[in-house]
Amino acid sequence: TTDTKDAIVLYPLFGLGANVAQFVSGQILTNVKAFCGQLTYGNQLKFLVNLTLVVAGFILALHHWLNSKFVEPKMKRRAEE
Repeated sequence: TTDTKDAIVLYPLFGLGANVAQFVSGQILTNVKAFCGQLTYGNQLKFLVNLTLVVAGFILALHHWLNSKFVEPKMKRRAEE
């Protein structure tokens, strides 16, 4: 669960992140031909799938780092109290 103190900080960041992600994904989809050159539809689709996998890997790594850096120490401090 999210504490009220944490929610005040986190939820606006989630909204900002969602809006930025929507903008970036729209720009990528509209400009995929410029990124890929004159590739076929299948190759453009492979590019988008690979890009999705790379971004998902980055998000998982970021989640792991944030969890180990902030969440786990906070849970340990609470357990000790």
